[in-house]
Amino acid sequence: MSEFKYEIIAPEGSTEIDYRAYFDGKACDLSEVSGHIAKRRASLQLILADIRECHEILNSMKNYEYLSSHLYKAFVITYGKCFASGAVRGLSLDSKRVYKFAPDLLKLHDHVYRMRNTYIAHADNSACEQAEVYFVKYESISEVFVPTSKYSAPWSHRFEELFSLINELYAHVAEQTRKVDSKITEQFA
Repeated sequence: MSEFKYEIIAPEGSTEIDYRAYFDGKACDLSEVSGHIAKRRASLQLILADIRECHEILNSMKNYEYLSSHLYKAFVITYGKCFASGAVRGLSLDSKRVYKFAPDLLKLHDHVYRMRNTYIAHADNSACEQAEVYFVKYESISEVFVPTSKYSAPWSHRFEELFSLINELYAHVAEQTRKVDSKITEQFA
């Protein structure tokens, strides 16, 4: 099967990066796309990379249970990036559009995103972490005692549900990517 291959050209000591394209070993024309459509396509590619990373994190959570609380935080942060607009991406997905045919997944999305906003990113959830301060004294000896409760992975869903969430997200973004690629192809063909 024939396919395109790409080569990255990064001269030593330079910050410039260039690319070359080949089809069956033969050099191809490579034209940089710019403008709104290029920005959208680049943003979708970054989201696809986040989705792949989410899959890797979930697989790691299954394989390394002792790291699951840390990996869950990484999952929530990476997943949340798909729906948060930033200066580089300039694109955020709308969960209601992504999960419009899957209300259970929208509910799960809302839970995961709420955990991102109230626990992992902003620490606004007292059910997930709390601390109390006590002064302890025995005769002339004293100290400050601060017991803490921190729930590292506050989740009640199964891996299969999280994989379904990511798979539905991937299907949506892949369809958006196909549409943008089609527009770029029409423009440059």
